[in-house]
Amino acid sequence: MEPRFEFLTRRRYRIRLMIAIPVITTLLVLGLGWIIVDMYSRELMFKSPSISSAAYKARIDMTLEHTTIVIVIASGVAVVSGLAIAYAITVPIRRLTQDTASIAGGDLARTIHIGGEGEIAQLGSAFNDMVSSINKYLLQTMSGGVVTINDKGEITAMSADAEVILGVGFKSIIGHPITDLIPDIRENRGFHALIGDMLLNKKTFVGKEMIITTEERDSIPVSISASFLRDRDDTLVGLIISFEDVEHLRKLQEQMRIVDRLTTLGGLAAGIAHQVRNPLCSIRGLAQLMKENADGDQIQRDYSDVILSDVDRIDRVVDRLLKFIQPSATGWAIASINDIIDDTLILAKHEIRKKDIDLKIDYSPNVPKILCQRENMIQAILNIFVNAFQAIDHKGTVAVSTEVLGNAEDSESMIKVCISDSGPGIDEAALRRIFEPGFTTKEDGGGFGLAITKQTTEVHGGKITVESAPDKGATFVLLLPVRGKDFPEEEPVGNTSSA
Repeated sequence: MEPRFEFLTRRRYRIRLMIAIPVITTLLVLGLGWIIVDMYSRELMFKSPSISSAAYKARIDMTLEHTTIVIVIASGVAVVSGLAIAYAITVPIRRLTQDTASIAGGDLARTIHIGGEGEIAQLGSAFNDMVSSINKYLLQTMSGGVVTINDKGEITAMSADAEVILGVGFKSIIGHPITDLIPDIRENRGFHALIGDMLLNKKTFVGKEMIITTEERDSIPVSISASFLRDRDDTLVGLIISFEDVEHLRKLQEQMRIVDRLTTLGGLAAGIAHQVRNPLCSIRGLAQLMKENADGDQIQRDYSDVILSDVDRIDRVVDRLLKFIQPSATGWAIASINDIIDDTLILAKHEIRKKDIDLKIDYSPNVPKILCQRENMIQAILNIFVNAFQAIDHKGTVAVSTEVLGNAEDSESMIKVCISDSGPGIDEAALRRIFEPGFTTKEDGGGFGLAITKQTTEVHGGKITVESAPDKGATFVLLLPVRGKDFPEEEPVGNTSSA
């Protein structure tokens, strides 16, 4: 059945009810009056009169007249009472029906208002509770901050994410105008202009980046989208406004950009490894032949040793690059982080031969052994030490310390490694990109050292952070999990100082 015929049918039912109730009450009153008149008339007719016929007739006429008046008045009262009863029944039912149909059509901002304490009022209250629960569930499952307002500009719902982004509590703002949430001030003119244009031109918008200010927070960078909230009859009943944290989105975009760069770098590294290792095998073979055929020429033998050493060094660089792109799942063993740092310092001390650097070491004796890839961990820490030593021009201090965060016997505890230097520090722009592959501030740097360190730390289930400011040095902090319950049987670990 078409909607207009459904409306006519519902209206016809209400009209019938409005007519039927007064008619029935009136008929009941008239019937009762007729019975009373009939009984009174019989009593007068069969009772022996003690007065004259004229007086007896006048009494009958007066009785009938008074009875008729009473019946007419009672009928009028019955009609009015019937109409009142019909109105009291049909109006709440009609309101409940309309509001329920509107809610079913998608207007979840609708509230049913039925006064009194009867069953219909309780039914309306139950519907309100149901709609409130639906709104709360829908908002909590939505990503990002969502705010809904009705056609009067009043806030009807708000998600938990919106509370966090905008810094305003749900209970303190519901029922208030949108200007109480986002004040109509100079900083928010862009937002209110968009909403006004949306209502004027009936156009939605998506992903408009701007900075807004609330009563609790200033200069919030957000991406705003808005759409219309309509009922089943396509009538505008409000707006849905969503707020996305732009800072969070930018971090995700940055992570995606890094992933894309790593993917590209992976293909490049595989090609480099193939192109470099083939001639390296030839160079190694020829250098070995030169050494064997030197016939007592010590200079030629020394040159051959240098060539062989450099070939091995290049091969290790290529191997490390490949391990960065495709980390190995092998080589895990139990090792002491203090011993790893000692071996790393042996490899890094060539960087301080011509500098006056005071090396301060503060190991905690309670640091437990950890499950790690020893060679990869040495390389990761070595990258930090090399940067620290190179950051100091002539004279300064480099400090390293270890400690346990939590109970050393607990597998959930962490080992904290701090490496700090007294160099010139790192500016804010470089600090944001310091772990990006290919980013470097050195003229001869490759930009992979700290990227390898970060990836190695994350492979071990840890994380790395850096704190720095210009002219205040830099401090790198590694947090590594103990994970004692995952230890395999201890295996002897050889010295890898040549790694």
